[in-house]
Amino acid sequence: MKAIALAAALTLAAACIAPVEVKVGDWTASCLGVSRSDCTGIAALFINNLAWSGASVLRDSGGRVSIAPRPDCPAVPPDDDGSVCWQASAVVPTGRVCMVVARRADAGSFGFGQVGGDDMTGRMGPPPEWPPCR
Repeated sequence: MKAIALAAALTLAAACIAPVEVKVGDWTASCLGVSRSDCTGIAALFINNLAWSGASVLRDSGGRVSIAPRPDCPAVPPDDDGSVCWQASAVVPTGRVCMVVARRADAGSFGFGQVGGDDMTGRMGPPPEWPPCR
């Protein structure tokens, strides 16, 4: 009985941390420690927030974005959930393009909102309180 319980626990743990890969348009998101549905939503937000830089980042990164949980969340707006955050990044020749993402309370914005990292939306820059990616 103990062996069965241990095997079940190990299988469950592996499923929780098993890498997930999803396609979102021309992009492929590789997620570690992220559910398939969260991986898809975070990748969609990342791609959307690239705005006018999307085509060049797609080309330069080979269309690959990596997503993983962050150990901590920055302060988030009232309509975001700061209990868990993720970091989404694409490697490009000049370094990386990166965003810190939190779950949104409402279903808009793909269910997620950008709360830190690079600003790729065409504004003059990110809000000063945004934390950088790690």
